[in-house]
Amino acid sequence: MRPLELRLSAFGSYPGTEFIDFARLATHGLFVVSGPTGSGKTTLFDAMAYALYGTLPGDRPDDVRSHHAAANVDTAVELVFEADGRRYRVRRQPKHERPKARGATGTVIAKATAELYEVRATGDLALASSKREVDPLCVQLVGLSADQFQRVVLLPQGKCAQFLLCNSNDRQSLLQQLFGTRLFERATRLAQDRAIELRKQLGDTDAESERHRKNARDGVAFVARQLLTKTGTIGEIDPGIDPGIDPGIDPGIDHGIDDDITVDAIDPGIDHGIDDDITVDAIDELVGLLTPQLDSERAQLSALSARSLSASAAHTSAETLARQWDSRAALIEKMRLLEARRDAIARDRLRAENAGRAAPVLMANALAASKRAELQGGAMRLSDALALLNEIVADLGVAQGVQTAGAGSLAMAECEVQLAVAEQRVDALRVAEIDAARIESELAAMVEAIERIEERLNTINDELQHGATSAKELEPGAADLDVLLQAAERSQVLVARSEEQRADEIEYKRAVDAADAATSDRLRVTAAFVADAAPRLAAELMADAPCPVCGSREHPAPAMRHATERVDRDQLDAAVERSRSADSDMQRLALRLEEHHRALGDRAATDVGVLREEHAANTAAVGVAQQATNALTGLREQIERNKCEADDLVGQREPLNAQAAKLSGALEAPRQDADRLRAELGDIDASAVACGHDLLAIGRGRAEELATRERELAGLASVVSHVDKQRDQTLLDSGFADIDAARAVEIGVQELLVIDESIERWDSEFDEVTVQMGVLSKVDLPETRPETDKLRAEAETLREQLHTATNRQSQLDLRLCDARDGVIASRKVFAEAASLRGEHSTAERVATMCSGRNTLNVALETWVLAGELERVTAAANEHLTRMTRGRYKLERSGDSDDRRRRGGLDLVVLDADTGRARVPATLSGGEQFQASLALALGLADVVSQGGSGSGKVFEALFVDEGFGSLDPQTLDMAIDALHELHAMGRMVGVITHVEAMKQQLPIGVEVVVRPNGIGSTLRQP
Repeated sequence: MRPLELRLSAFGSYPGTEFIDFARLATHGLFVVSGPTGSGKTTLFDAMAYALYGTLPGDRPDDVRSHHAAANVDTAVELVFEADGRRYRVRRQPKHERPKARGATGTVIAKATAELYEVRATGDLALASSKREVDPLCVQLVGLSADQFQRVVLLPQGKCAQFLLCNSNDRQSLLQQLFGTRLFERATRLAQDRAIELRKQLGDTDAESERHRKNARDGVAFVARQLLTKTGTIGEIDPGIDPGIDPGIDPGIDHGIDDDITVDAIDPGIDHGIDDDITVDAIDELVGLLTPQLDSERAQLSALSARSLSASAAHTSAETLARQWDSRAALIEKMRLLEARRDAIARDRLRAENAGRAAPVLMANALAASKRAELQGGAMRLSDALALLNEIVADLGVAQGVQTAGAGSLAMAECEVQLAVAEQRVDALRVAEIDAARIESELAAMVEAIERIEERLNTINDELQHGATSAKELEPGAADLDVLLQAAERSQVLVARSEEQRADEIEYKRAVDAADAATSDRLRVTAAFVADAAPRLAAELMADAPCPVCGSREHPAPAMRHATERVDRDQLDAAVERSRSADSDMQRLALRLEEHHRALGDRAATDVGVLREEHAANTAAVGVAQQATNALTGLREQIERNKCEADDLVGQREPLNAQAAKLSGALEAPRQDADRLRAELGDIDASAVACGHDLLAIGRGRAEELATRERELAGLASVVSHVDKQRDQTLLDSGFADIDAARAVEIGVQELLVIDESIERWDSEFDEVTVQMGVLSKVDLPETRPETDKLRAEAETLREQLHTATNRQSQLDLRLCDARDGVIASRKVFAEAASLRGEHSTAERVATMCSGRNTLNVALETWVLAGELERVTAAANEHLTRMTRGRYKLERSGDSDDRRRRGGLDLVVLDADTGRARVPATLSGGEQFQASLALALGLADVVSQGGSGSGKVFEALFVDEGFGSLDPQTLDMAIDALHELHAMGRMVGVITHVEAMKQQLPIGVEVVVRPNGIGSTLRQP
C-alpha cells in the first residue's frame, strides 16, 4: 500500500482545503513534517487514517470538524492510494452541522458519507457508496485493520512502543493479520471437524450394522416360536391331516435357544431364549436349521389348496343350476299374465289407427282458419299505416290527403324541396353572424392590448423617477469603497504582525530562561569535569608505567575522587552544545522582535485587542460600502432596462391603433347581411329546419311501410285460397264424411302416447319371454331345485382354512428371509466400514497434533507465528544493534532447549552489559524508544517486502515524535536506520521538533499558522 494524494477540508486544525502530493514526496523518500507545536502536524496522519477507516487512531473521539471553518464549508477528507498495482480513491464526510439551503434560515445536520472508487484512465469506477461497504473493502485492500495500521504504517505519539510492550494475545492478533496464519487456525478447526464427522459416520455405520443384526435376531426368534408351538398349523385346523412338523433343532448344539424354551420366552422383545448380543454367525446357523421346517409346511399347504378348489367348483355348479331353475319358473308366470291382457291390447290398436286417419284432416282445417285470421290483421295494419302518413304530410304543410303508397312518395318529395330552400337561408344567416362576432372579438383584443401598453408606460415612468432619486442617495457611500479596502488591508497586516510579536515575546522570555539554565548547567558540568580530571588520570595510572603528566614511574599519592558527580567528555560536550543552542535560539528571537518593532513603528506598543477592534471596524465599513456599490450598480442596470422597455412599448402601440381602425370599418357589412336574412326567414330558424328534417325522415319511413302493408295484404289473400283447397282434398282422402266425423274419433296427444307405449311394451315383453323359454327348453333341468347352502358352507370353511395357513406360511417365509437379509446386510456394512475406521484414526491423530496435544505442547498456528516473530526480531536486531552499539538484542522468550515453550510469543531484551535477559518494560524511556523503533522497522522490513500472509506490500512508514529523548549519537544512529529503511524502497515521513533532524533531513511538508492566527495551512516546498 502506498499513499499518493491527500486532500482535506475543514478538518482538525485546517479550516480551508489542503492538499499533499505524496508522489512528489516519494522523490525525497525520507522527509520531515515540521511546524509549531499544536499547529496540526499529527492531524495530517489522522486524516489519512480517517479516510481509510472512518476513525481516528487510538481512543480519541471522532470529532474531526475544524472549529475555525466557515459554516458553509463541508468537512471532508480524500485519499488516493495504490494497492496491488491499482489506484483507489476513498472519500469520507463525517456528520456535521451546516446552514440550510439558499433562502432558508437555521442549520441542518449533514449525514456522514463514505465513497470508494478505483481510479482508471477511462474514469473512476465506483466500488462502494456507504460506510458499511467502504470499511471492509479498505481493510481488505490495505491488509490491516485501523489499530494494526497505526502500529505498522502510522506510528502516532506514544504508540511506537505498543507492539513491543503489548501482551501475547494482542501480539498474536496482529501477527495473524500480518502473516495470514489464521489459515492454520482454520486448518486445525477443519481437521477437528473432519475427525468429528468421521466419528459420527463410523457411529452411524456401526448403528446400521447393529440394526441389521437385531432385525435378523427378531426374525429368527419369531419363526422359531411359531414352529415350536405349532400355532395356526394345518394339523391344528384339520385333525385328519398330519402336519409332519419336526422341531429340527439338534439339542446337542448350542444355538442360543434353551431346551425348555416357552412361547413367551422366544418373544423378540424379551431376552430369555435368544440373547440380545447373539452373534451374526449364530443367527445364520439358526436360519439354516429352520429352512427345512418351512419346506415341509409348504407341501401340506398345497394339499389343502387342492381340496379348497374342488369344494369351490362343486358349489359354483350347483349355484348355476339353481339360477336356471328359478328363471324357468318366472318365465312361465310372466307368459300367463301377458295372455290375460291380449284382448285389451287389440282394442287399443283399433282406436289408435282411427285417430291417426283423423289427425291430417283436423290439422288442415286449423291451418285454414289461422290464415284467414292473418288476412284480417293485415287489412287493419294497412289502415293504421295510411293514417300515420297523412298526419306527417299535414305537419309538413301539404294540404291534400294521401290514399295510396304512390301518392305518399310524391307528397314527401314536395316537402323536401320546401325544406331545402329554408335551410339555405338559415346557413347564410349563421355565416353572417359568425363573421360579425369574429371581427368584434379581434377589435376588443386590440383595444385591450393598447390599454395594457399605456398602463405599463405609466408604471415605467414612475420607476424611472424613483430610481433616479435612489441613485443620488447611494453615490456618496459607494465612492469611498477603495479607500476603505486599503484601510482594512493595512489593519489586517498590523493585527497579524502584532500577534506574531506577542508570541515571539513569550518565546523570547522562555529562551532567556532556557539560556540562563543551560549556562548554569554548562558551568556546573565544566567545574565537575575539571575537578574530576586528576582523579580520572590517577585511575588510569599503572604500576611501573610513566605518568602521562610528569613522566614518573612512581605514584606515591594519586588523587582520589571526592565529587559525587562524575562527568566524562561526552557529557561535557553535550552541556556545551545545549548552552550554545539555547544562546542561538535567544539571539534568533531577539532579531525577530527587532524586525517586528521596525514593521509596527509607533503601533508596536498598541495592544493587539485595540488593533483587532480597528480592523473589525474597517471590515464593517468595507461591507457597508460594498453593499452600497452593489446596490447602485443594480439600480443603474434596472434604469437602463426600463428605458429600453418603454421604447419597445411605444413602437408596439402605433400598429395596434391602425389595425383597430381597420377592423371597425370591416364590421358593418356582415351586420347588414344578417338583418336582411332575418327578415326573409320570419319565424323559421335553425331548430324549425332541423325538426322538418326529422319529420321528413319519419314520413319516408311511413310511406315505405304503407307500400309493405299493401304487398303483405295481397300475399295473404293468395295463401288463404291455397290452404282452403288443401283442406278439402285431405278430407276427401281420409274417408270421413265431414270435419265433425273426424273430430268424433280424435284422441288427445298425451292419451295417444300412453296407448302407443302400452302396445309397444306388451309386444316387447311377449317376444322376450318367447325367446328365453325357447333357450331354457334345451337345458336338462332337475325336477326339484338343487340345495346350495351346504355346499357353500363346506367351500367357505376350506377357503378360510387355506387363507389362514397361507398367511402364516407367507409371514414365516418373509420373517426368515428378513433374518437371512439382515445377516448379509450386517456383514456387508461392517466390512465396508473398514476404510472408514482407518480414515477416522488418521483424522483423530491430525486433529490432536494441530490443536497442541503433541510432544511440543504447541498449536500449529502458534508454532507458525513464533517462526514469523523470529523473522521480525531478526530484522529488528539489525537496527537495534546499530542504535545501541551492540548492547541490546531482542529475542522471543523461552529457552530454546525448552521444547514446551518454543511456540511462545513473548519478547525479552538481552543486555550485553549484564549478560541477562530483561522484559521490555524495564528499559528507560529512550531505550524503549530505540527498541520499539527497531521492532517497528523490523516489522516493516518483513511486511513491506510482501512478507505478510496476505501478500500485501506496505511502501510507507510515518513516525510521529519520540526522537527528543535520544542523545546526539543515538539520534544519529536512528537517522541512519531511517536512511537504511528508505534505501530498501520505503517512503518514510517523520514528525519532529528536533532541530538536528530538520537540519539532516529534507522538509517535505511545512505546517504554517494562518496570517490571522486562526487555524493552519500547508506549504509543500
